Amino acid sequence: MLPRFAMMHSLSAVLILQCSVACANPQAATAASPGTTHASQQLAAKSHQFDIASEQIGELSGITYAGEDQYYVVSDTNGSIAPLTIRIDPETASITQAQLGTPVRYEGLQDLEDIAFDASNASLWVCSEQDQSISRLSIDGQKIGAFTTRFTIAKTRPNLGLESLALTPSGSSLWTANEEALHTDGAVSSDTEGTVVRLQKMSKDGSSRQELFYVTDPHMGNKNLLKRAQSGVSGLVALPDGKLIVMERAFGGHAIPAFRIRLYLVDTNVTATGDGTPAKVEKKRLAEIQSARANYEGITLGPKLANGDHALVLVSDNGGSSLATQRLMVVRLPQALIDAGMTEQ
Repeated sequence: MLPRFAMMHSLSAVLILQCSVACANPQAATAASPGTTHASQQLAAKSHQFDIASEQIGELSGITYAGEDQYYVVSDTNGSIAPLTIRIDPETASITQAQLGTPVRYEGLQDLEDIAFDASNASLWVCSEQDQSISRLSIDGQKIGAFTTRFTIAKTRPNLGLESLALTPSGSSLWTANEEALHTDGAVSSDTEGTVVRLQKMSKDGSSRQELFYVTDPHMGNKNLLKRAQSGVSGLVALPDGKLIVMERAFGGHAIPAFRIRLYLVDTNVTATGDGTPAKVEKKRLAEIQSARANYEGITLGPKLANGDHALVLVSDNGGSSLATQRLMVVRLPQALIDAGMTEQ
C-alpha cells in the first residue's frame, strides 16, 4: 500500500483530473528500455484491462490464482478476502467476465498486503504490513497459524514493510519482500537512485532459506502537486527453476503525479557472498505500464493460454475511494521466456 500522503481520496481526485484533462490514453503498456529483450516487447504489447466494482470490498492489495477461473483477492484495510471469478479468453488473453464473491473477514488481521493460494490443502497465505507477519488461513475465515518474518517493525520504515508474497510452484517455499529499504540497508528511493530491497525465501514454518538484495529503479520525481514520490516492490510471482517476476511500483512525476509499473525477471540462483551479506540479483525488464488512475498492487500467474503462454493477472488498489479505478489487467507471459530464463532474445 502506498503511504496515504494527503489521504488517498485526494490522490484519487488528482489522478482522475489528470486523466480527464491530460490523457488521451489513461492506461498503456509500453516497451521498456533499449536493452529490453524481444520477449519483453511481446509481453508489453499484449495487455488487456477490465474494470471491476464492488461495494463490499475495496483497496485490493493482492491477488492469487486458485485454478480454473477462480482467484482470491485481499483488502489492505480490514482483513477481508473475497473469491473472484475471472474468465479469460484463451486465444486473445482478454478478460470476458469478472465477478467478486462475498468477502470473508478475518478478525485480528490488519493491513494485509498480499495473498497466495496453497493447493496442497486449499488454504491461503497472507502477509501483514502491520506487524511484518505471515499467516496461514482457511478459506472459511479461520486463522491456522502465523510467524513473524525477519522484517521486524524495528527495521522497516513506516508503511514500507511487507508488501508482497508468492508461493513457489512446488508449494514448498514462500517468497516475500519489503517495499523499500530497511533502516539497516540504506535510503529510500529518489529520482536518481533506487532503493535496496530484500527478497526473502522461507520455508512454511518461517525459517529463512535464502536472502537476496534487489535494487529498484529511481522514482519519477516529487515536484508534483502532492510533493510525494517513491519506488518499491509491490508484488512477486514465483516461477520454475528459481526465477521470480518482480513488480516494481513507482509514484511521482512533475505537476500531476501518476503511477508506473515495471515487471522484471530475476534469477535467484546466484552465488552467495563469502561474508554472509545477501548477494545482489540482476534483473531484466519485461514490461512497463504507465497509469494515470490504476494503482496496480497485486500480481499472480494465471492459467495457460491456447498457444502455451501464461496469463499474468494484475489487480489495482482504489485507495478506498469510489472515484478511483479498481481494475484487472492481463499480460501475456510467453512460455519461451520462462524456458530461456535470463538469456537475451
